[in-house]
Amino acid sequence: EITGSRIRQVDVETAQPVFAISRNDIEKQGFSSVADILQNVTAMGSPTISRANALTAGENAGGTYIDMRNLGTQRTLVLVNGKRMGISTSGYQDISTLPVSAVERIEVLKDGASAIYGSDAMAGVVNIITRSNVTGVTANVYHGQYSQG
Repeated sequence: EITGSRIRQVDVETAQPVFAISRNDIEKQGFSSVADILQNVTAMGSPTISRANALTAGENAGGTYIDMRNLGTQRTLVLVNGKRMGISTSGYQDISTLPVSAVERIEVLKDGASAIYGSDAMAGVVNIITRSNVTGVTANVYHGQYSQG
């Protein structure tokens, strides 16, 4: 089953442009946050991810919000395992609360899906699928080196 349809079908049977990022892709590229993963999706606006100023007051301070196709963060629907992610009182869905280690894959519906999901999916839909059957602790360590010359 893919994002963007209530009917079970494989990706090649749908006319809507769904882009999927697998766990393998996430690990290979060394992403440290869900926002970093989504920075590489071409359908995202510019700036791709809206980060609230950490010094401002209010419930949205320091959050990370998705702005697809520059239509605003309130026009992009974020799902977690196919269910709507909770929102703040301003209507934003803060993806900084999701750790990368919990993500199995991310499906991005690059076109408006308001007919299926409602008016908050006008810019598109991001469905974050979490890992299942994980026991214990997960940790990732990345090392890099840079030298000029």
